[in-house]
Amino acid sequence: MKKVIAIILFVQLSVIQWSTIQAAAIGTWKAYMSYYGVQKIAAAGSDIFILSANSLWQYNQNDQSIVTYDKTTGMNGVTITDIAWNKASQRLIAVYDNCNIDLVETDGDIINVSDIYSKVITGNKTINHIYNNGKYAYLSCGFGVVKMNVAEAEISESYMLGFDVAKTAISGNNIYAQASSGEVWTAPLNAKTGARQVYLILRSLSMTIVTMRSTIRSCQH
Repeated sequence: MKKVIAIILFVQLSVIQWSTIQAAAIGTWKAYMSYYGVQKIAAAGSDIFILSANSLWQYNQNDQSIVTYDKTTGMNGVTITDIAWNKASQRLIAVYDNCNIDLVETDGDIINVSDIYSKVITGNKTINHIYNNGKYAYLSCGFGVVKMNVAEAEISESYMLGFDVAKTAISGNNIYAQASSGEVWTAPLNAKTGARQVYLILRSLSMTIVTMRSTIRSCQH
């Protein structure tokens, strides 16, 4: 833990110095981002992605190089609200406050997945939480759960559950969805049903609300 804190402090100072001496060429635009206030860290092998003041930067532990990300470097949004490293796909998932999604690779390549952002949905589309399971990421949203194939950079399934999902987790052969109200719903992970049928399964298993709370806490990471 002390090593991680030391790295963060070193990188913060380095980024500030680098940003200060880096001047934009005449006739070009430069983004001046804030890199104070670390919100989340995602380890990616020898690299570390850090979300700080809703801005993203990357630190390589081998050569101590630093890469900062913003719209001028190919990102498709400004305010990043959450990040998570998908080990199976070797990509960082970065979600924005407008529900847009970028997949960032350690070499700097950026792939945009704009399905949720561009889809017309009645109600709240906010992405509250990211849960990785193999090459898939389960996104807890204001309307339900979205299953994204990170390796293929595409949405696999969407579940319109009718309530704000705060977190999603998987344990055994079951998927758990925790509502922002605190209730927890569950359904078989391999259920071959549509979104409405899954929603009905979740509702029918409401007696598991109390007993499943501890499960979702232990699986949320």
